[in-house]
Amino acid sequence: MLWFRQRVLRLRTSADGRAERGATAVEYGLIVALFVIGMFGVVTMLRTSLNNSYTSSEARVGSPQSQLAAPSLSIDYAVVGTCAASGQFYDSLSGTCDATKAACGANQWPDPQTQTCVASQKSMCQSNSSGYDIQHNTCVACVGATPVFQSSDVSCRAAPDCTGSNQVLNATYSCVTPAAPTVPNKSQAKGTSNVSYDVLTGWTYDSPPYSAVVTAASVTTKSWGTGAPSVTAPTFGGNNVTVSVPSPSGSGNYIIITFTATVTYTLNGVPATATVTGTMRVNIT
Repeated sequence: MLWFRQRVLRLRTSADGRAERGATAVEYGLIVALFVIGMFGVVTMLRTSLNNSYTSSEARVGSPQSQLAAPSLSIDYAVVGTCAASGQFYDSLSGTCDATKAACGANQWPDPQTQTCVASQKSMCQSNSSGYDIQHNTCVACVGATPVFQSSDVSCRAAPDCTGSNQVLNATYSCVTPAAPTVPNKSQAKGTSNVSYDVLTGWTYDSPPYSAVVTAASVTTKSWGTGAPSVTAPTFGGNNVTVSVPSPSGSGNYIIITFTATVTYTLNGVPATATVTGTMRVNIT
């Protein structure tokens, strides 16, 4: 009995020992599992905190991409026009024409912003009688200080000054020499004295009002017959020439008045001055 009892106690002790060892393994496993879960939670929280911190810093100072973005370069459109004249592109980095790129063809314009060949507006400007701005590929109205459309190069230019050359500015803004006024034949009775004639009747470059000052006048007699009396020299003032003619003999007599006048007038809204020379026939009846 004693031996059996000791044997049972030994077995119980052995069994209890195994049970204790098994419980210790489970406890260690739970501890490891809790440690892993705790570390995962800590890492997750740390990652969230770092992301929030980075986002806040980026909002204050900007993202690295924005800090490293290329600076905006200005475009010198005067150089753009020079380059475009030969179909070359404008290089923003050097501020000169880019000879490394293929030039644009006819009726094309090298866009400095997109660096592509686009349709030129020059032909449209010419059809509209507008100047062509090659620097910006746009049309410009010919008004103000540059009212004259130049078809040869599709440009606008200032009106010429014709006053120094005794010429007038016509409707196409060109200086032309004015023709003598078209003066119809007039008649004067024999022996009539001091008849005034408006020498600028038929002035074709403007409608009145205009002002004229006759600066010279002379009279030539024609077909006066025998014993032609002398004709007094004409007098003049303003735009009139006054002639006094004695009674000639015979018929078919007439005189020719030759005059020079300075005319001030307005054409196309531009004041102008012209020197004109004309002749007028006066039949003596």
